[in-house]
Amino acid sequence: MARLTLRNRRPTEERYSWNEYTEWVTSGAFRFPTGMATTYNGGKGEAFTEDFAGYAHIAKSHGIVAACLAIRASVFAEVRFRYQQMAQGKPANLFGDATLDILERPWPNGGTGELAARMIQDADLGGQFYAVRKGNRLYRRRPDKMVIALTGEPDVDEYVDVAGYLYYPAGIRPGGQFYVYDVASVVHWSPLPDPEAEYRGMSWITPVLREIRTDRAAAQYKQDYFDNAASPNMVVKTPESVMTREQFDEFVERLRREHAGPGNRHKQLFLAPGSDVEVIGANLQDLDLSNSVGRDEARIASAAGVPAVLLGLKESMQGSSLNAGNYGQSRRRFADGTMKPLYRSAAAALEKIVPTPAGTRLWYDDTQVAFFREDRKDAAEIQQIKAASIRQLVDAGYDPPTVVEAVDNEDMARLQHSGLYSVQLQPPGTEQQPAPVP
Repeated sequence: MARLTLRNRRPTEERYSWNEYTEWVTSGAFRFPTGMATTYNGGKGEAFTEDFAGYAHIAKSHGIVAACLAIRASVFAEVRFRYQQMAQGKPANLFGDATLDILERPWPNGGTGELAARMIQDADLGGQFYAVRKGNRLYRRRPDKMVIALTGEPDVDEYVDVAGYLYYPAGIRPGGQFYVYDVASVVHWSPLPDPEAEYRGMSWITPVLREIRTDRAAAQYKQDYFDNAASPNMVVKTPESVMTREQFDEFVERLRREHAGPGNRHKQLFLAPGSDVEVIGANLQDLDLSNSVGRDEARIASAAGVPAVLLGLKESMQGSSLNAGNYGQSRRRFADGTMKPLYRSAAAALEKIVPTPAGTRLWYDDTQVAFFREDRKDAAEIQQIKAASIRQLVDAGYDPPTVVEAVDNEDMARLQHSGLYSVQLQPPGTEQQPAPVP
């Protein structure tokens, strides 16, 4: 990395060490222009350590993983982002204005739904989503082409911070060309932190790679089973005195030709005199392959934060799992435990690139998400209960503003009595005056 200094208005070039470079960037003395090209000479940073292309292949070829990705993306893509006012530290009204157009139209022919789908896709496969704003457009950056430049070494220095982001269009490699982005210009969303990194995220697929491999192995076993005439493995024993080596080889070749493969199912088997057949291994029922595969599928769904009931997996299609109440609880668990935390963290990451007005924050609006309609019904019932509580407390003589505050904060200690009693709210000792005669 080169630096330029002005001496008597004549530029000269000197060399920065990596530590000097990161200190220079974070000190605010200089800001790299977004998209400035340079050459990587080594340094400390955090990059994607898994195989992004391999994870993408899993997403395209593994049915359960694809189903988990699809349901996460379909619900996440329904979100809309709005500003939320903060009144005395509490969330208040949602509103939007023209400054949110960058999220409504992030790129040509793209909307908020496509932006959200890309965000959750990169986060699921690469552990994080990167985007750079240039003007009124967002540019997505693949996770496996980004490096998080650090101000020091996590294993040596006491304080380590993010110095910037390096983007390698042709892939990360020593000596490859990259572009430097300022911290303030990059959206970095990592909903699942990597326990071995300071700032990098992790894909939820990583912990269940073994289950994915065993599930694929089971699928391959079934394929091989049917390709082998849907029959168990066999050993054919022939006494040595019955035939010569040449005759035995010819017998084996003919047996394979006429009885092995998917086109030779259920054919009768005729053996040479003195031959014996012994079945080894087991068929699909003996292996209990269905239950084994079901357990792997359930673990994969659990890692994705998607209840098995929502995916229709075998483990959920029996017993009490089919009850309507259990389905409703699974749906609520997915909404409250998986999707809403993703919405919150995504809004916090995108807040960097929108001019958030003072006293507000970037938040999400899920009122139009069809998946949350049952939650809206529950919220309405809760509001009805709160309204009844407010009415009862006001009728009992408590000061109305304190009643609303106490019910809203679920803190009865905030109630203050008005000194009036009974439904008429008359001062003590006051006699009821008769109504005037018209």
